[in-house]
Order: sequence, then structure tokens, then C-alpha cells
Amino acid sequence: MKNVEQVEQQVIEMLLEGDHPVLEVLREQFKACSVWDREYTGVGFYTGLSVPETVKRVHCPTDFAIDDVCIELEREDSARCGFVLFVREGALACLECFLWRDGYLPKDAVARRYYYIRTTDSSSVEETTERDWERLDAKLNPETWWRKWRIRILR
Repeated sequence: MKNVEQVEQQVIEMLLEGDHPVLEVLREQFKACSVWDREYTGVGFYTGLSVPETVKRVHCPTDFAIDDVCIELEREDSARCGFVLFVREGALACLECFLWRDGYLPKDAVARRYYYIRTTDSSSVEETTERDWERLDAKLNPETWWRKWRIRILR
């Protein structure tokens, strides 16, 4: 990976961690990718990623996002940032960082610690030491997602 900053490196490695065929392909892509754009918004940033055409793509699903990693910033208010890693057309496309609350995120912000999160209901997020593999599997395996929602609909 070329031009990836330290926080981006650590976050993407955590987002792609685990024993799953889709994650394995994405880890190979990350090794070969480069940053083609980085836009700071004041409350976060977008990092555009480019994967060479010669690197294997994910075929099913081709478009999804992984979003279960946060960081706590090294500053007095212990602000948190969330991240979303977008996959488009089977390849890593963009990493989004956003501040969880009002305020300003400077370009030189320092991470105090990295951790996983899980959604507890439609609006609540909590820190966890273990990944929510059921939720992640539903994103990485459309069959699992469809089966889960089909069962709910039929009930």
C-alpha cells in the first residue's frame, strides 16, 4: 500500500481481520493498493483507494461496507472517530473517517486506542472486545443476509 497513513493502516487492518474468504481477498488488495485522494472535511476525512486491475476482485457481494472499528483520540475530551471501508465493484474503494460528535478533527489527530464496536439496536453502538461476526457475515455473504431477513419476514 502506497501513501497510507498510520491510522488508516491500523484501521484497515482491523476492518479486514478474520478468517473469511472475502476478507482474505481484500487483504491482498490492501497490500497492492495505493491512495489516490485524501480529503479532509474538518470532522473527518475520505481516503480514496486504488487497486490495480491485475489484483483479484470479490465477486459476491461486489458492493458493501465494513464499519465496526473506532478509535479514541488522544485529547482531553477523548473524542471518538468511526470508520467505514467501502468496497465497490469488488475492490477497496474508500475509507471514511468521521467524528462521533460535534467538534473539529485536525489532520494531525493522534489515536489513543483502537477498538471494535457493535450495534445493539437501531440507534445504539457499544464497544466490544470481540467482533460481531454474525453482522459481518451478513454483509460478506448475501445468502446469509437474505436467509436471515426472509425468516424474519415469514414470522
